[in-house]
Amino acid sequence: RPPVDLTFANRGVPITNDSKSPAMGGVFGGSNCITAATMMPSGSRSQPSGILNLQTLLVSADSAFNYTGNLQLKNNPGKQVDPDKSKAVYVTGDVYISDNITYNTAGWSIDSLPSFVLSVTGNIYIDASVTRLDGTYFAQKNSGGGGGNIYTCSNGFTPIAKGSLFSNCNRQLTVVGSFVADKINFLRTFGSLRDESTGPNVNCSNAAGRSSTRPTCAAEVFEFSPELYLQRPAAASTGGDAVQFDAITSLPPVL
Repeated sequence: RPPVDLTFANRGVPITNDSKSPAMGGVFGGSNCITAATMMPSGSRSQPSGILNLQTLLVSADSAFNYTGNLQLKNNPGKQVDPDKSKAVYVTGDVYISDNITYNTAGWSIDSLPSFVLSVTGNIYIDASVTRLDGTYFAQKNSGGGGGNIYTCSNGFTPIAKGSLFSNCNRQLTVVGSFVADKINFLRTFGSLRDESTGPNVNCSNAAGRSSTRPTCAAEVFEFSPELYLQRPAAASTGGDAVQFDAITSLPPVL
C-alpha cells in the first residue's frame, strides 16, 4: 500500500482516514517510545524543583540529576560541557531554559566527547534570548496526558503570544543535536531560506530587515552532530550496569 509502507508510528491505526490522503503514519503498533523511566540511570541524585545552574551540574561528581517539579535551567556564567563529560537532567515537570547550553569542542577525539541530555516529563520552554543548544532534549507526556511539547520561544514558562512573535522571537536558534517531543512548536521569526543570498556565508539582510551574515537564514537550524551516537550518554542503565550501544538504526522516512 505505497506510500503507507514507508511510514510508521506507534499506533495501531492510520493517523488520518481522509479519503484524499494516503493515511500517512500509524499501523506500526506497540509502544516503543523512549521514556524517562527507561533512560534514567540508577542512583541518580534526587533534587527539589526550582533553579539548576548548569555550572552546578558540571562540577558535580554525579552524572545525572533527577528533579520533581518545574525547573529553570540556567547557565550563568556561561559554562561549557567539556570533552569526556556525560551529564543528564531528568525532570518530572516543566523546564524553562533561560541560557545557551554548548559543548567545549577543544581537544575532541573519538575517546573524548561530551554528552548532555535533558529528559522532561512535561513541556520544555526556551527563552527568546537563547541562540544555541547542544545535546539531546526530550519532552514527553505526563500520566495525565499533558506536556510533551517543546516551545522554541518563550518568556519563562509561557510561550510568546502569537501577536508578539515577530518582535520578540527574531533571533536565530541553532540546535547542535536533536529535539524529541510529541509536538515541537517552531516560534522563531528570524528569517527563512528565501532570504538567503549565495555564498559560503549568506547575507540575511532581507530577513525582517536585519543585517547578518550566517551559514543560513532559517529561523531554527538543526545540526545532527556525530557525538550524539559516538558518546554514550549518562542514560540507559539496567541493574546498575551501563548499557553499551552497539548500533543506531534509522527507519524511513529520512527527512
